[in-house]
Amino acid sequence: MKEMDFNEMIIKRFFTKPDLSPLQDDEGKDFHYALVGNIIGKHFLGVEKKIVYGTKHFSTNTKVILLPEYGGMGHESIPVYGKLRNSSRKIKIVLDSSYLKNVRVKAIYNSKVMKMISISHFYKHFENSKPRLQGFAQSGFDGEREIE
Repeated sequence: MKEMDFNEMIIKRFFTKPDLSPLQDDEGKDFHYALVGNIIGKHFLGVEKKIVYGTKHFSTNTKVILLPEYGGMGHESIPVYGKLRNSSRKIKIVLDSSYLKNVRVKAIYNSKVMKMISISHFYKHFENSKPRLQGFAQSGFDGEREIE
């Protein structure tokens, strides 16, 4: 009996995705709190120190939603979701965290993004708590590559 309970616990812990239930605002709309940041502007790139704006995929000041599933060494690389440069398409890619600035907590109402957040182990850990997410947001996303 105990062995079966242990197996069920292992399956629940490692093989099921978390389900984070949304909060509701004053008007009754569902939302989740998420980390949102902007892409840095002017910065140096490569050995030649060429000055470029934004990244290959995102233009300067593009708002991206952070989906930090795996931290690595201090969240150096973070999956983000945002609007592609010169397109109306939105993509999810892994981006170096030094390209992010002005990271903050915002309420997200988009159903596709809410689904990504609700199955995220990262956001499940923070339990949709704005103060806890703000503490993480202040932990060092300062756009360190940006010049001027």
